[in-house]
Amino acid sequence: PDSVTAAGSVTSAMDYLSSTSSSYVNNCPDAAGKLALAVEAAGGDAHNFGGVNVVHVLTSTHYSPTLGAFGDSTNAWHQAWAMIGLAAAGETIPVSATQTLTGLQQSDGSWTDAWGWSKPDSTGLVLQSLIAAGVPPTDTSVVSGTAFLQSQQDAQGGWGNANSTAYAMQ
Repeated sequence: PDSVTAAGSVTSAMDYLSSTSSSYVNNCPDAAGKLALAVEAAGGDAHNFGGVNVVHVLTSTHYSPTLGAFGDSTNAWHQAWAMIGLAAAGETIPVSATQTLTGLQQSDGSWTDAWGWSKPDSTGLVLQSLIAAGVPPTDTSVVSGTAFLQSQQDAQGGWGNANSTAYAMQ
């Protein structure tokens, strides 16, 4: 990511992220979590990237200990991406955030996106975050989420499209 540039440019993807990090992290907890994950995956430090401590923004700006949630407590994507970002940065995920996220599970074992749809995308993402938070694969929420994904797999082996299939597989 440090060396990939567009033709005729000297700015890399990481340069771009670094220059926009201060505004991006404040958008919402899922944005901050995605940035923390990208930075850590590229070998950077989410504690100090582009002059921003992404971890601090996640834990002090986006996290409410009172609600036990990142951002909107009913938004599974807010919770999941924030938790994945913290895990990537080597941080402890608040138990209350994990409880909030498991509490959003639907009766069919799925989780919904911000628009209220039960999708393999949301369920796959949430399962990743729960495992990153240390929830054991034998936990009821993980078992039911996995069963939901299995029930949604189509005859071609996917989940409707490349994006949904990627989230479900991850």
